[in-house]
Amino acid sequence: MKPFAFYPIGDSGIKIQLSDDISLHTNKNVHQVCKVLEERKVDGIVEIVPSYHCFYVYYNPLKLKIFHIVDSVEHAFHQLGAQVEEQNEVVLVPTLYGGEYGIDLTRVAQENGVSESEVIQIHSSIDYFIYMMGFLPGFPYLGGVEEAIATPRLTNPRTKVAAGSVGIADRQTGIYPVGSPGGWNIVGRTPLPLFNADSAKPFLFHAGQYIRFTPISEDEFYFIQEQVNNDTYVVKVVKKYN
Repeated sequence: MKPFAFYPIGDSGIKIQLSDDISLHTNKNVHQVCKVLEERKVDGIVEIVPSYHCFYVYYNPLKLKIFHIVDSVEHAFHQLGAQVEEQNEVVLVPTLYGGEYGIDLTRVAQENGVSESEVIQIHSSIDYFIYMMGFLPGFPYLGGVEEAIATPRLTNPRTKVAAGSVGIADRQTGIYPVGSPGGWNIVGRTPLPLFNADSAKPFLFHAGQYIRFTPISEDEFYFIQEQVNNDTYVVKVVKKYN
């Protein structure tokens, strides 16, 4: 029995589903299998897109048939071994909380019966796993928000949320990479650019990494913003061992 289910998507795509449940274990398996497939560089595979509990393989039907993809995925599963120590990247994201940059911080605090400083402390005390990228180019879907600050989406979404805005939606948190409509509770903003279409590496994050929000002052926000504009800011990344 295969450790996955597969569903054809037209004549050039296939959905590989590992589970019906969303969990960190399942999502890490998704990323590990995708990594093995990418490293094999199978001729004819155009793109591999990971999601929460599944991933999508888009391919050239003139070079590959669907059963070739299924065989390659099954082979990738067999290559997965138990890892004694798993090393992950944690991207540190400087964040200015509250005020005009975090216009929903007060509401999040009030709805959960905690202080604004407690919301900041709780939100910035966790390494959030990037389950998937989507919605907007460079938008990271982060799971693991503590129940103590989990807050439902806005009943009426805003027509414009500024780029860099950090939001909470139930037990998810995320960052808007560009200005866009949105219904998440905005608690802060980062001066880091998440998406640059003109760059060879357009996205700041990728699925499978972790993000840690680090509170900064308004002066620090503008200082980092100036460094970003001058192309002198170096994004800080640390290692996390599980």
